[in-house]
Amino acid sequence: MRPERDNRKSGRALLFYIITPVLFAIVVSAVLYFSLSPFLATVSSALDILARDVSGRGEGVQINDLTADPVKPTEVTAAPGTGEDDPPAPAETGGEAPVTAEPDPSGAVLPNTPNAPTSYIRFGSFTFPAINDKFGWIRVENTAINCALYMGDSRPLLNLGACVSPYSRIPGDPGTTLIGGHATAYFHTLGSAYIGDRVYITTNYGSYVYEITGSVISDYWDTSVFDLGAEEESLVLYTCYPFSTLIAVNKRYYVYCRYLSGPIIRRD
Repeated sequence: MRPERDNRKSGRALLFYIITPVLFAIVVSAVLYFSLSPFLATVSSALDILARDVSGRGEGVQINDLTADPVKPTEVTAAPGTGEDDPPAPAETGGEAPVTAEPDPSGAVLPNTPNAPTSYIRFGSFTFPAINDKFGWIRVENTAINCALYMGDSRPLLNLGACVSPYSRIPGDPGTTLIGGHATAYFHTLGSAYIGDRVYITTNYGSYVYEITGSVISDYWDTSVFDLGAEEESLVLYTCYPFSTLIAVNKRYYVYCRYLSGPIIRRD
Protein backbone atom coordinates (compact mmCIF):
# COMPACT_ATOMS: atom_id res chain seq x y z
CA MET A 1 0.00 0.00 0.00
CA ARG A 2 2.83 2.39 0.75
CA PRO A 3 4.16 2.41 -2.87
CA GLU A 4 0.68 3.29 -4.19
CA ARG A 5 0.37 6.14 -1.71
CA ASP A 6 3.81 7.40 -2.67
CA ASN A 7 2.84 7.31 -6.38
CA ARG A 8 -0.32 9.32 -5.70
CA LYS A 9 1.65 11.88 -3.72
CA SER A 10 4.19 12.12 -6.54
CA GLY A 11 1.39 12.64 -9.06
CA ARG A 12 -0.20 15.39 -7.01
CA ALA A 13 3.18 17.05 -6.53
CA LEU A 14 3.82 16.91 -10.30
CA LEU A 15 0.40 18.43 -10.96
CA PHE A 16 0.87 21.18 -8.40
CA TYR A 17 4.48 22.17 -9.04
CA ILE A 18 4.78 21.72 -12.83
CA ILE A 19 1.50 21.37 -14.73
CA THR A 20 -0.45 24.05 -12.81
CA PRO A 21 2.20 26.79 -13.32
CA VAL A 22 2.45 25.91 -17.00
CA LEU A 23 -1.31 26.19 -17.48
CA PHE A 24 -1.35 29.45 -15.50
CA ALA A 25 1.43 30.87 -17.70
CA ILE A 26 -0.47 29.92 -20.87
CA VAL A 27 -3.67 31.61 -19.65
CA VAL A 28 -1.84 34.78 -18.58
CA SER A 29 0.04 34.91 -21.89
CA ALA A 30 -3.21 34.59 -23.86
CA VAL A 31 -4.87 37.37 -21.85
CA LEU A 32 -1.88 39.68 -22.29
CA TYR A 33 -1.67 38.94 -26.01
CA PHE A 34 -5.29 39.74 -26.77
CA SER A 35 -5.33 42.82 -24.54
CA LEU A 36 -2.07 44.28 -25.84
CA SER A 37 -2.21 43.19 -29.48
CA PRO A 38 -3.82 46.45 -30.75
CA PHE A 39 -1.11 48.50 -29.06
CA LEU A 40 1.66 46.20 -30.27
CA ALA A 41 0.28 46.27 -33.82
CA THR A 42 0.30 50.07 -33.83
CA VAL A 43 3.85 50.20 -32.45
CA SER A 44 4.91 47.65 -35.06
CA SER A 45 3.39 49.79 -37.82
CA ALA A 46 5.17 52.88 -36.53
CA LEU A 47 8.49 51.01 -36.42
CA ASP A 48 7.90 49.72 -39.95
CA ILE A 49 7.30 53.28 -41.15
CA LEU A 50 10.46 54.51 -39.38
CA ALA A 51 12.48 51.70 -40.91
CA ARG A 52 11.11 52.51 -44.35
CA ASP A 53 11.98 56.18 -43.94
CA VAL A 54 15.54 55.29 -42.89
CA SER A 55 16.15 52.67 -45.57
CA GLY A 56 14.10 54.38 -48.27
CA ARG A 57 12.08 51.28 -49.09
CA GLY A 58 9.03 49.40 -47.87
CA GLU A 59 8.85 45.74 -46.87
CA GLY A 60 6.20 43.06 -47.00
CA VAL A 61 4.45 44.04 -50.22
CA GLN A 62 5.42 43.96 -53.88
CA ILE A 63 4.92 47.49 -55.22
CA ASN A 64 4.45 48.36 -58.86
CA ASP A 65 5.42 52.02 -59.12
CA LEU A 66 3.29 53.45 -61.91
CA THR A 67 4.63 56.94 -61.18
CA ALA A 68 8.21 56.03 -62.11
CA ASP A 69 7.41 56.11 -65.82
CA PRO A 70 3.94 57.64 -66.23
CA VAL A 71 1.88 56.47 -69.17
CA LYS A 72 0.85 59.35 -71.41
CA PRO A 73 -2.89 59.43 -72.15
CA THR A 74 -3.64 58.80 -75.79
CA GLU A 75 -6.67 61.07 -75.74
CA VAL A 76 -7.37 64.12 -73.61
CA THR A 77 -10.13 66.41 -74.82
CA ALA A 78 -11.36 69.62 -73.23
CA ALA A 79 -14.88 69.53 -71.91
CA PRO A 80 -17.43 71.67 -73.72
CA GLY A 81 -17.37 75.27 -72.59
CA THR A 82 -14.16 75.00 -70.54
CA GLY A 83 -10.47 75.31 -71.21
CA GLU A 84 -7.98 72.67 -70.12
CA ASP A 85 -5.79 75.37 -68.56
CA ASP A 86 -8.70 77.35 -67.18
CA PRO A 87 -10.24 75.34 -64.31
CA PRO A 88 -13.54 76.63 -62.93
CA ALA A 89 -13.38 78.97 -59.95
CA PRO A 90 -14.29 77.38 -56.62
CA ALA A 91 -17.60 78.27 -55.04
CA GLU A 92 -17.75 80.43 -51.92
CA THR A 93 -17.10 78.43 -48.74
CA GLY A 94 -17.99 80.98 -46.10
CA GLY A 95 -14.54 82.37 -45.37
CA GLU A 96 -11.75 80.77 -43.38
CA ALA A 97 -13.80 78.60 -41.02
CA PRO A 98 -11.61 75.66 -39.96
CA VAL A 99 -12.54 72.03 -40.03
CA THR A 100 -13.12 71.73 -36.28
CA ALA A 101 -11.47 69.01 -34.23
CA GLU A 102 -14.87 68.04 -32.79
CA PRO A 103 -17.44 68.62 -35.56
CA ASP A 104 -21.06 67.88 -34.89
CA PRO A 105 -21.92 64.70 -36.83
CA SER A 106 -25.46 65.94 -37.38
CA GLY A 107 -24.13 69.10 -39.03
CA ALA A 108 -21.63 67.51 -41.39
CA VAL A 109 -21.19 69.31 -44.70
CA LEU A 110 -21.37 66.88 -47.58
CA PRO A 111 -19.70 67.51 -50.93
CA ASN A 112 -21.33 70.16 -53.09
CA THR A 113 -22.37 69.68 -56.69
CA PRO A 114 -19.08 69.35 -58.58
CA ASN A 115 -17.87 71.81 -61.18
CA ALA A 116 -17.84 70.96 -64.86
CA PRO A 117 -14.95 68.66 -65.84
CA THR A 118 -11.89 70.48 -67.14
CA SER A 119 -11.00 67.63 -69.51
CA TYR A 120 -11.74 64.01 -70.37
CA ILE A 121 -9.57 60.92 -70.72
CA ARG A 122 -10.72 57.64 -72.20
CA PHE A 123 -10.66 54.47 -70.12
CA GLY A 124 -8.05 52.12 -71.56
CA SER A 125 -5.72 54.90 -72.70
CA PHE A 126 -3.69 54.67 -69.50
CA THR A 127 -2.54 52.00 -67.06
CA PHE A 128 -5.37 51.49 -64.57
CA PRO A 129 -3.88 50.91 -61.10
CA ALA A 130 -4.10 47.40 -59.69
CA ILE A 131 -3.93 46.41 -56.02
CA ASN A 132 -0.53 47.32 -54.49
CA ASP A 133 0.27 49.80 -57.28
CA LYS A 134 1.82 53.10 -56.35
CA PHE A 135 0.12 55.35 -58.87
CA GLY A 136 0.23 58.89 -57.50
CA TRP A 137 0.98 61.48 -54.85
CA ILE A 138 -1.31 63.45 -52.51
CA ARG A 139 -0.78 66.79 -50.76
CA VAL A 140 -3.21 68.67 -48.49
CA GLU A 141 -2.87 72.38 -47.75
CA ASN A 142 -2.17 73.48 -44.15
CA THR A 143 -1.18 69.93 -43.17
CA ALA A 144 1.93 67.78 -43.29
CA ILE A 145 0.18 65.35 -45.65
CA ASN A 146 2.51 64.96 -48.61
CA CYS A 147 2.98 61.31 -49.49
CA ALA A 148 2.68 58.56 -52.06
CA LEU A 149 -0.73 57.21 -53.11
CA TYR A 150 -1.37 53.47 -53.37
CA MET A 151 -4.20 51.31 -54.67
CA GLY A 152 -5.55 49.13 -51.87
CA ASP A 153 -5.74 49.60 -48.11
CA SER A 154 -3.95 46.61 -46.56
CA ARG A 155 -1.74 47.14 -43.49
CA PRO A 156 1.54 46.91 -45.47
CA LEU A 157 0.28 49.58 -47.89
CA LEU A 158 -0.91 51.85 -45.07
CA ASN A 159 2.64 51.72 -43.73
CA LEU A 160 3.86 53.19 -47.02
CA GLY A 161 1.50 56.14 -47.58
CA ALA A 162 -2.08 57.11 -48.38
CA CYS A 163 -4.33 54.37 -49.72
CA VAL A 164 -7.35 54.32 -52.03
CA SER A 165 -10.04 51.90 -50.92
CA PRO A 166 -10.50 49.22 -53.61
CA TYR A 167 -14.26 49.53 -53.01
CA SER A 168 -14.25 53.17 -54.13
CA ARG A 169 -13.27 54.99 -57.33
CA ILE A 170 -9.86 56.26 -58.34
CA PRO A 171 -9.54 60.04 -58.84
CA GLY A 172 -11.24 61.07 -62.06
CA ASP A 173 -13.49 58.02 -62.25
CA PRO A 174 -16.93 59.57 -61.59
CA GLY A 175 -18.02 58.68 -58.08
CA THR A 176 -16.54 58.77 -54.59
CA THR A 177 -12.81 58.34 -54.03
CA LEU A 178 -12.11 57.13 -50.48
CA ILE A 179 -8.52 57.66 -49.30
CA GLY A 180 -7.23 56.65 -45.87
CA GLY A 181 -3.97 57.00 -43.95
CA HIS A 182 -2.55 56.18 -40.53
CA ALA A 183 -3.39 58.71 -37.79
CA THR A 184 0.01 58.01 -36.24
CA ALA A 185 1.91 58.72 -39.45
CA TYR A 186 0.93 60.16 -42.83
CA PHE A 187 -2.53 61.51 -41.87
CA HIS A 188 -1.78 62.61 -38.28
CA THR A 189 -2.27 66.29 -39.28
CA LEU A 190 -5.54 65.81 -41.18
CA GLY A 191 -7.37 67.75 -38.47
CA SER A 192 -5.31 70.86 -39.32
CA ALA A 193 -7.06 71.27 -42.68
CA TYR A 194 -9.45 74.20 -43.17
CA ILE A 195 -12.67 74.47 -45.13
CA GLY A 196 -11.63 75.87 -48.49
CA ASP A 197 -8.16 74.29 -48.42
CA ARG A 198 -7.10 72.44 -51.53
CA VAL A 199 -6.18 68.78 -51.93
CA TYR A 200 -3.77 68.07 -54.78
CA ILE A 201 -3.50 64.59 -56.27
CA THR A 202 -1.09 63.71 -59.06
CA THR A 203 -1.49 60.34 -60.77
CA ASN A 204 0.07 58.51 -63.69
CA TYR A 205 -2.84 59.67 -65.88
CA GLY A 206 -3.55 63.25 -64.71
CA SER A 207 -3.51 65.83 -61.92
CA TYR A 208 -6.53 66.68 -59.73
CA VAL A 209 -7.54 69.47 -57.40
CA TYR A 210 -10.27 69.20 -54.75
CA GLU A 211 -11.61 71.66 -52.18
CA ILE A 212 -12.44 70.75 -48.58
CA THR A 213 -16.08 71.40 -47.68
CA GLY A 214 -16.47 69.86 -44.22
CA SER A 215 -15.81 66.97 -41.87
CA VAL A 216 -17.43 64.50 -39.49
CA ILE A 217 -16.40 62.09 -36.73
CA SER A 218 -18.21 58.75 -36.72
CA ASP A 219 -17.87 55.08 -35.76
CA TYR A 220 -15.66 53.04 -38.04
CA TRP A 221 -18.56 50.75 -38.98
CA ASP A 222 -20.84 53.65 -39.99
CA THR A 223 -20.88 53.61 -43.78
CA SER A 224 -23.68 56.19 -43.99
CA VAL A 225 -21.11 59.01 -43.76
CA PHE A 226 -20.00 58.41 -47.35
CA ASP A 227 -21.74 57.27 -50.50
CA LEU A 228 -19.75 54.83 -52.62
CA GLY A 229 -22.64 54.63 -55.06
CA ALA A 230 -22.59 58.34 -55.93
CA GLU A 231 -22.21 59.33 -59.57
CA GLU A 232 -20.62 62.73 -58.95
CA GLU A 233 -16.85 63.10 -58.69
CA SER A 234 -15.87 63.71 -55.05
CA LEU A 235 -13.17 62.86 -52.53
CA VAL A 236 -13.33 61.64 -48.91
CA LEU A 237 -10.20 61.52 -46.74
CA TYR A 238 -10.27 59.59 -43.47
CA THR A 239 -8.13 58.43 -40.59
CA CYS A 240 -8.48 57.05 -37.05
CA TYR A 241 -9.61 59.42 -34.29
CA PRO A 242 -8.29 60.70 -31.91
CA PHE A 243 -5.20 61.57 -33.93
CA SER A 244 -1.79 60.11 -33.10
CA THR A 245 -3.20 57.60 -30.59
CA LEU A 246 -1.21 54.40 -30.13
CA ILE A 247 -4.17 52.17 -29.26
CA ALA A 248 -6.96 50.78 -31.39
CA VAL A 249 -9.91 53.18 -31.62
CA ASN A 250 -13.45 52.85 -32.95
CA LYS A 251 -13.82 56.38 -34.30
CA ARG A 252 -12.92 57.70 -37.74
CA TYR A 253 -12.38 61.29 -38.87
CA TYR A 254 -13.72 62.03 -42.36
CA VAL A 255 -12.97 65.09 -44.50
CA TYR A 256 -15.22 65.82 -47.49
CA CYS A 257 -13.88 67.41 -50.65
CA ARG A 258 -15.50 68.55 -53.88
CA TYR A 259 -13.97 68.22 -57.32
CA LEU A 260 -12.42 71.33 -58.89
CA SER A 261 -10.30 70.17 -61.80
CA GLY A 262 -8.66 67.21 -63.47
CA PRO A 263 -9.41 64.83 -66.35
CA ILE A 264 -12.62 62.80 -65.98
CA ILE A 265 -12.41 59.19 -67.12
CA ARG A 266 -14.87 58.28 -69.86
CA ARG A 267 -15.86 54.65 -70.37
CA ASP A 268 -17.98 55.12 -73.48
